[in-house]
Amino acid sequence: MKKTNNSSITMLAGTAVSETIYYMTGTLDNLASDMIFTRMFIYDDSATPSNQWFHHDLPGWAVISTCLVPANPTTPRHVCSLSEQGDVELYSSAGIRIEKIKGAGLSHTEESRGYMTRIRHIGDALYACGYAGQVYKRQKEKWERFDAGIRDKSPSSLTTIATPLDLIDIHGLHQSDIYIVGSEGFIAHYNGINWSILPPITRACLYGIFIQSESEVWVAGSNGTILKGNAINGFRAICRKTLDCDFYSIANFEDEYYIGASDGLYNMRHGKILKVNLPEKIIEIDSIETKKGTLWALGSKKLIRYDGNTWKLINNIDNN
Repeated sequence: MKKTNNSSITMLAGTAVSETIYYMTGTLDNLASDMIFTRMFIYDDSATPSNQWFHHDLPGWAVISTCLVPANPTTPRHVCSLSEQGDVELYSSAGIRIEKIKGAGLSHTEESRGYMTRIRHIGDALYACGYAGQVYKRQKEKWERFDAGIRDKSPSSLTTIATPLDLIDIHGLHQSDIYIVGSEGFIAHYNGINWSILPPITRACLYGIFIQSESEVWVAGSNGTILKGNAINGFRAICRKTLDCDFYSIANFEDEYYIGASDGLYNMRHGKILKVNLPEKIIEIDSIETKKGTLWALGSKKLIRYDGNTWKLINNIDNN
C-alpha cells in the first residue's frame, strides 16, 4: 500500500487478528469538520516492509469499534467494524458484507436510539451496544434487540433505568456469561436467560471489560478506576480515583496486567499500578489485547507490539 499524499492518520480502535496481524480504524486529520470518513488498515508484522500495510476506505462511516470472528467450518475468519450509526462491515478473504442495525444511530426518525459504542464476538454470535441502553445480538444474519431488562420496561427487568444510560462495552466468555458496562458505574450480567443489574460500587464511567475466567472479571474506568469481581460475588475497587487519567482497556500478558489509558500504558503488578516506560511518549491507548505471546496496544498515532522482551512502536504508514 502506498502512503496517501497530504494526509496523516489518528487511529481510534483496533483488533488483534493474530500474533503478527492487526486490524485498525483511522480517520484523516485533514478532513473538514463536517466530513465523515474512516480508513481501515491491516498491518502484517511478518511481511516485508513494502507489503506490511493494506487499507480500504469507508466514506460516510465513523467506525468506533472492531472485533475478530474466528473461522468455523462454514465461514472464514473475518473482522467486523461498527460505525456510530450502526453500520456493520464484515470483511474477509471471501469479500465484504455490509449490514445495518435497525434503530441504531442518530437521525430524524423516531426509531433513532443513539450512537453505538462497541461490537464483540461472544460464543458464536455478534453483539453490539450503545447509548440510551441499546444492546443487539446478531442471529441468523439479522440484528435483533437484546436489551430487555436493561432498557425496556419488560417482565424480565430487575430494575428500570429512568434516565438515559450509556453502554460502552460488552464482553463474555460464552453466551450464558456476558457482562456489559457503562456510565455512572453501571454493570449488568446476562446468565443465558435474562439480564441482572448489579449494585453500583462507583460513579465512574466504565469503559472496558477483560475476562480472565468466570470468577475473575476486570473493568476499567474513568479517574483511574479498576474493578475486579464477578456477577455472583460482586465487584470491588482495586484502584479508584488515584490518577487523573482514564483507563480504557485491560489485558493479561505473561501473568501481568496491562492497562490502556488516556495518557499511555500502565502495568499492574503486586497491587501497584505504574506507568510503562516506553521507548517513545505515547498518548492515549484505547485498545489492548494479547495473541499467542504477543501484546498489542493501539495508540492514537502508533501501534505497539510487545513480545515480552522488546517494545516495537510502529508508525501508521500515513504518518511516516
